[in-house]
Amino acid sequence: MARDCRKVSEQHLDENEHLGVLKVPLAEAVEMVMRGEINANSSAHLILKVARMMK
Repeated sequence: MARDCRKVSEQHLDENEHLGVLKVPLAEAVEMVMRGEINANSSAHLILKVARMMK
């Protein structure tokens, strides 16, 4: 979890990397996990863990 972040530079991806950044509220991210829209285990795990920590 990160707070008060700011963009300081552009991404420097490898030629075969494709990565996008999407800023959404935590509650929406949890719903995205539950709907299967976020299905990478590490990302889903962290979103659900942070949601529980914030209660």
